[in-house]
Amino acid sequence: PVDLANAPVLEECLRAGLLCNDSHLHRADGQYTIVGDPTEGALIVVAQKAGLTKAFAEAQMPRLAVIPFESQFQYMATLHQTHSGNTIYVKGSMEAIFKRCDRKLNAQGQLEPLDRDQIERRAEAVAKQGLRILAFAKKSVPADQRSLLHSDLNRGLVFLGLQGMIDPPRSEAIAAVRACQSAGIQVKMI
Repeated sequence: PVDLANAPVLEECLRAGLLCNDSHLHRADGQYTIVGDPTEGALIVVAQKAGLTKAFAEAQMPRLAVIPFESQFQYMATLHQTHSGNTIYVKGSMEAIFKRCDRKLNAQGQLEPLDRDQIERRAEAVAKQGLRILAFAKKSVPADQRSLLHSDLNRGLVFLGLQGMIDPPRSEAIAAVRACQSAGIQVKMI
């Protein structure tokens, strides 16, 4: 496991991936399987490899509300109860998250201005490696907030980081491409 005691921003980014998530891992016969979306499953696995578990995170910060992922918004958001107020976690496309953020957590876990150019260059470098990128952010809200609206996310989010993952084509996609090619259709991946 990674020493998260010396990496508060990494821990917060991994926690966001755990809690802003509708999937879970199932263990049977010593093997884990992902129940739900494979991308969300990958977020659980990476957090678990760093020593965080979904069950513990959910017990510490119970979910109060959710905005499910919708393609028109390109993000998912969850509201969680904490000891010092409530926290919204958001995950989604870099474009959708980035435009709602005005600050970021630095390596020491302190707030600082957002350097958009630096983060965009880093995201581009990761994307050129063929990785799928998700962005993560959070927002503190009052303890009495129990619902979550899209308007809660319009601004004031704190950028936590990016997570990149390998996103291989699904077997159905491979079969569909082969069928198209055998039918004489030229396939272009964009």
